Amino acid sequence: MLYNYRNKSDLIGNFGGNGTGAEILVDMEMGSSIKDSFAAHTLSAWQFDDTGQLIISDTVANQEARLIRAEKQMYTQLYELSILGKKLQTSGGGLSANEKIFLDNSQALVAIEYASQSMKIGMEYLIKIYKEAITQAEAVWEVGIELAKNVGTTLSYSEILDTLAAAGVTKSALVDEPIAYYNKKIDEAIQIGESFDELAIEIKDSIDKLEQTDRDLANQIRMGA
Repeated sequence: MLYNYRNKSDLIGNFGGNGTGAEILVDMEMGSSIKDSFAAHTLSAWQFDDTGQLIISDTVANQEARLIRAEKQMYTQLYELSILGKKLQTSGGGLSANEKIFLDNSQALVAIEYASQSMKIGMEYLIKIYKEAITQAEAVWEVGIELAKNVGTTLSYSEILDTLAAAGVTKSALVDEPIAYYNKKIDEAIQIGESFDELAIEIKDSIDKLEQTDRDLANQIRMGA
């Protein structure tokens, strides 16, 4: 449950290895020279959001760092729930049915939120790949047309397209169909993310309703049991 954030460019801070096993290497997109390392070693190199959480950019290089942090946050939340469960059991001489439901739902919510966050981080990476593939497909076609123009200097644009089509090289095959496939995969990734969000909302609603109907439980949770 330890968090040891390290700047990949900080040669000073990274000296000595990862003895605690708590290292989270963050790519701050800074240089890797000795001179750059002094700037990377300062606290001012880090940025935080309104809640005080370290901002880790959603680049491909930071995929692992974001996944490790999400996993650590899950373990921290599960530990806090286990402590709450022990306090509830001690204060009431055993868990009531509603207390058990609350703890089960809360644990499920933590697991769903972790799975959702991990999946979204992975999907962001895939979506970036798909979008890059779309850009490359369009670029390959344009480059191919220019090469064909240079080879067939006496041919018109439509004649060039007909010649390429005769060899099975069409914009539909090289650009339109792959782009349609990539866009479909992007939509599927977004839908998967939305399904996780909907499930998390349902669990949150059930927890809220339980707290509203069981005032004693709500008061215990508010007071930390």
